[in-house]
Amino acid sequence: MRKWCLLLLALLSTQALSWNITTNKQELKGNENAIMVLPVSESKMIGFKCKEGRLSLTYYFSDQRTLLKKDLYGALIFKIDGAEFRMEGPLTRQNILSIGITLDDHETLLTILKLLAKNPKGFYVLEELEYAYRPYKIGLYDPVSSVKKFTKLCNIAL
Repeated sequence: MRKWCLLLLALLSTQALSWNITTNKQELKGNENAIMVLPVSESKMIGFKCKEGRLSLTYYFSDQRTLLKKDLYGALIFKIDGAEFRMEGPLTRQNILSIGITLDDHETLLTILKLLAKNPKGFYVLEELEYAYRPYKIGLYDPVSSVKKFTKLCNIAL
């Protein structure tokens, strides 16, 4: 009985999430071709953007109060089926409701998209803020077609 309760708890804590892809020019701010967003939790999300064949990724945090200093950095570790990618960047105000870390290492982001396009069994994000790691396991619903659609809109070959 205990085994079934633990299994049920594990399944409930790892819900499958879908990417939301935006191409509507009215919703895009700065000439982006497309934006692909995945909610991580109630207050966090990952956003891939492409503009003129270049990729960027922003990890958004809901935050309306923090005053950001120039030297405030965060780090993200993405783990996808055993591969691990560590990226660092400054925390910046994204809009009135959120702050985020924006990363623009094109080759690393391209590799992450390639791995996501293979329907990974495990996708984790570990965020490092103030020397503490917070892990999130992300269950993806149909990442293959989402990544394919996004890369096609961006004219990016995987």
